[in-house]
Amino acid sequence: MCLVFTFVATAEAVALAGAKPVFADIDPKTYTLSPTAVEKALTKKTKAILPVDLYGFSAEMKPLREIADKHGLALVEDAAQAHGLTYEGKPAGAFADVACWSMYASKNIMTGEGGVATTNNDQLDETLRMIRTHGEKAKYASLILGTNYRMSEIQAAIGNVQLSRLPNFVSKRRQNAQQLTKILQKSSRLVLPYETKDRQHSWYLYTARLNDSTEIERNTLIAELKNKGIGAEAYYVNPVHQMPFYRENFGSAKLPETDKAAKQVFSLPIHPGVTEEQARFIGETVLSLLQLFYPV
Repeated sequence: MCLVFTFVATAEAVALAGAKPVFADIDPKTYTLSPTAVEKALTKKTKAILPVDLYGFSAEMKPLREIADKHGLALVEDAAQAHGLTYEGKPAGAFADVACWSMYASKNIMTGEGGVATTNNDQLDETLRMIRTHGEKAKYASLILGTNYRMSEIQAAIGNVQLSRLPNFVSKRRQNAQQLTKILQKSSRLVLPYETKDRQHSWYLYTARLNDSTEIERNTLIAELKNKGIGAEAYYVNPVHQMPFYRENFGSAKLPETDKAAKQVFSLPIHPGVTEEQARFIGETVLSLLQLFYPV
């Protein structure tokens, strides 16, 4: 059971394991996997739930943990965008059996490429370590099928330094996000990202929604922002269940909230390299374009 309003890698992992990905809809407020939708889509063949911490905001891990425990399912958290978020005061992965993190160059911390998996389960830890190195528990003693998933020592060294800098990176992202929100909340056309005391954002992406818009209107706004030098993007315009391989091999799915969000959301840059002046320019430019396109 997995999210489709995300990068294809989540479903890809299921298909490559020889399993069938089953797709569930999102919570339209958070864009993360809806626990209610998950319960409705469960079958006797369901083996695991794969939520995604989308845009750097935690999935509803506690309700999903309860569903997983109730039905004897594994809970595998896609924490690729989650570096620095908290859920009930705990980091991503705290409620999951295992969490999978990306260290790609665009993430809150990076090693250039690759990723890591984290778990509190000793048996899973041992298995993952063996899979990472050709199934070996000891040198030249392969016990299970594995491959070479080792991160290079240079990448690991970069990652260790990045870890120490993560609090500062997230703090700067938060400052930029707060500045954008302060400016953009003046527009009634936008639904802005939010966080609560119990669910703190990592601000991997600042994703707003052009409410009651068509895909063409959203795309026009993004194009105009790019013309003004602002790196706006729309993630993810092609949800996984609409992609040919998944539609043809695993059947169609009706996910209205996912399909609607894919046509309306857009993301603005708030990475640590964005200065206070640039963040102000981004926010004011979005406002001016909205006033031009949609005068009150």
